[in-house]
Amino acid sequence: MKVKKEIKEFYHKKFKGEDELPMLLEGVRFKTISEENNNILVHVFSKEEIKSTMWHYDYSKSPGLKGFNFNFLKTCWEVVKVDIVRVLNELYAHGKLPRGTNALFLTLIPKKVMGP
Repeated sequence: MKVKKEIKEFYHKKFKGEDELPMLLEGVRFKTISEENNNILVHVFSKEEIKSTMWHYDYSKSPGLKGFNFNFLKTCWEVVKVDIVRVLNELYAHGKLPRGTNALFLTLIPKKVMGP
């Protein structure tokens, strides 16, 4: 109940214009980061940053069952880079992956012929 009360009071004061930062919770002061570090964390991903990050991954690692590994993505970078950058910018802008990004279709294939 104490946590709920502190959070409610914090936002009540914040939106009333009474800025009392940093918020205290049972005498614990939360650590903050510098403005410079904050800017690094919240900036939009650049094409160069995305490519550099992808090139640091092992070539044979796959993101999931039957997924494309980084060797494929690196080999086909010129073809897929626009889509990859678009997906990551969508993630940045809205905080979620575009619909269908994590979709899975499962097909059951019998191991032997059924019937006559």
